[in-house]
Amino acid sequence: MAKMTSRERLLRAIRHQEVDRVPVSPRYFDYLEGVCGCCCVHHCIWFRDHLFDHDLMPTYKVPQNNYLLSHAAPYNDLPNVKAEIAVRQHGGSVEIRRRFDTPAGVLTDSRLTPAPGSPVGFDHICEAPVKDRADLDRIRFLLPSPDNAYIGDIPLLQEAIGDKGVLLVKATQGVDQFMMDALGVENALMMYYDDRELLRQLLRIFQDYHQAILKRVLQQGAKFIFEPWYNCSMGMWSPDHFRELFLPLIKENVDLVHSYEAYVDYFDDGKMDAVLEDLAEAGVDIAETLGARPLGDVDLASAKQRIGDRVCLKGHLDQVNVICFEKPGQVRQTVRRVLEAGKGKDRTGFILGTSDSIRPESPPENIKAYFQAALEFGSC
Repeated sequence: MAKMTSRERLLRAIRHQEVDRVPVSPRYFDYLEGVCGCCCVHHCIWFRDHLFDHDLMPTYKVPQNNYLLSHAAPYNDLPNVKAEIAVRQHGGSVEIRRRFDTPAGVLTDSRLTPAPGSPVGFDHICEAPVKDRADLDRIRFLLPSPDNAYIGDIPLLQEAIGDKGVLLVKATQGVDQFMMDALGVENALMMYYDDRELLRQLLRIFQDYHQAILKRVLQQGAKFIFEPWYNCSMGMWSPDHFRELFLPLIKENVDLVHSYEAYVDYFDDGKMDAVLEDLAEAGVDIAETLGARPLGDVDLASAKQRIGDRVCLKGHLDQVNVICFEKPGQVRQTVRRVLEAGKGKDRTGFILGTSDSIRPESPPENIKAYFQAALEFGSC
């Protein structure tokens, strides 16, 4: 078979058509951030052109301020909102309290953020901004207008990638991430049991906002949409929760993307095994990261048999326990096993990747072994 371009190879794999070899597209954004200080699309192209040949699938997130998460923002794009911020030291953390005067009333929140040098890497929400139904109208004023989301870079980045791969466009940080930024894990789980309808209404607000920007992205010509939903992973929610709360929203987004003849890359770097059939029925085109134990819970050969004729599978290889900690020879053999399981009988519909981003502390010889083995053993 004639050698394909990376773009041709990826498209044919996604469409379950014959390919010359399995596409290779791991996540390595953390590696680039740690080594180069930047993981933008242009650095991904550099990584491909100068270090390791592979099939580009970089992710571009449409830039916008996220006031649910970050207090360090100008708030200039929130018309008719007055923000007051109070910061004080609180043990080994910094407490940030905010008050927003909105046209619908006052909204308050507070969180503890790690002090510089702290081994803790995440904020803790002490007071969530959404506490009752009155806050639903107020929270809308903390979402910048979808018209302000800058989408002009999309065609420029698509042109820069050319035949080297495809551009994955992330319209927002994700509906589930908005939920977590507004509530935190504990509050989101408790709200499901204490006031399920309030949680549904909040998700609806974020879904409508996400779709407003997603439509603009699609109208700009994006053909591959990155849809992250890792905050509704089976590590936190049950399959029943997933089907009740999140699956209908996922299906709405898939239908919207397909109406523009574009593709959906569904992302979850946690446990996915229990909902694989649900994702296939929802119509996602690509499902990643399908992590193996202990990072995830997916048996790749089983996933290939169950949904591999309907969904292009992507990812799987453990970037921590394999690429970070094994020897180069072991990395090669693991890559070979994953390729055989992912190719299955039809020899297509699989993109070799990783369970998440390759770590910056990974030995260079292991990263080299990964890419070399992928190209050597990936022939179809």
